[in-house]
Amino acid sequence: MKILSCNDSILKLEWSDGHSSRYHAIWLRDNCRCEICGDPAIGRRNLRLTSLDLDVRLVRAEFCEPGSSNSIAVTWSDGHQGLFDSAWLRGNAYHSEHREKRAYQPELWSDGFRKDPVSMDFNAVMGQDASLLDLLHSLKKRGLCFVEGAPAQPGTLELFASRIGFIQENNFGRVQDLVADRTQRSIANDVDALKPHTDEPYRASPPGILMFHCIETDETGDGASIFLDGFEAAESLRNVDPGGFETLVSHNQAFRRHFEDDVDLIAEFPVISTDDLAIYAALELTTGWLHQPVSNMT
Repeated sequence: MKILSCNDSILKLEWSDGHSSRYHAIWLRDNCRCEICGDPAIGRRNLRLTSLDLDVRLVRAEFCEPGSSNSIAVTWSDGHQGLFDSAWLRGNAYHSEHREKRAYQPELWSDGFRKDPVSMDFNAVMGQDASLLDLLHSLKKRGLCFVEGAPAQPGTLELFASRIGFIQENNFGRVQDLVADRTQRSIANDVDALKPHTDEPYRASPPGILMFHCIETDETGDGASIFLDGFEAAESLRNVDPGGFETLVSHNQAFRRHFEDDVDLIAEFPVISTDDLAIYAALELTTGWLHQPVSNMT
C-alpha cells in the first residue's frame, strides 16, 4: 500500500493489487479508533457526531514507520490525531466497487451439487475447528449441509447447535421433538407430503439456521425430504419475470400463525429481500445480490 495523495478533504491510497481507495476527511474523523474517541473492542464510543466539525480538514497522513505500510497516522485540522490499520482501511473501503466485492454472494446450486451435496462428519465438526469452519462456509455459500454419524440419542442436536452459536428458543422450546402420534392433529403427524416452504416466517426474527436430527426414520420406509435453493428460484424469477420479481421485493406479505392458548404470531416481510447493494446496482446499472437465504439445513 502507498499513499497516492492527501488534500484537505480526501486521502487516496493505492493497494498492492493495483486498486485504489478514497477516504473523506469527515469519514476518517468519525471512524477514528483512538482511546480518546472510544474502544471498538468493547463497543464503547466516546465521540459524538454532534461534536464533529463538519468542515474538518486533513492536515497530514503518513506511515507510522518509514518503509512500513501497516498503519497510517492521520492529523486533522482540529488538532486531533488518529491511527488507522491498513487492513481495517481496506476492509472498510466504502466505494461501491469495494462494497460489491465484500458483499455476500451465494453460490447457486448446480446439478452436481444436487446429486452430491456437501456432507460433513459429526465427530469432525464437534472436535475440529477447521471442520466446523468448512460447515459454516457451506451454509453461507449454499444454505445446506448434511452431517453424518450423529449419535441417535436425545440431546445430541442441542449439543451440536451449541457448537455453532446461540440457540433461539421459541414457543416450541429449545428443541422440538417430532414423535409420530396418529392420535394428534398436526403437520408432523400428517401423512400428506409438505410442499417446499420456509419455516416460521411469521416470527419477527425467523430462525437463521434450521437443524433436523433424524433419530429414527419413518417406520414404513416411505417419505423423503426435499430441499430447494431459494436464491436459484429468485434468480430464475428475476430472469423470466422481472416485474414479478420486483413485486415480491417491494411489497410486504403478511405471515401469520395462531397457536393454542391465544398465541397469535404475525409478521410482514417481502417474500424476497435485497440488500443495499441492489440500490447501488440500480443506480450504476449493474447487478445486485439477494440478501436473505431461504434454504434450510438438515
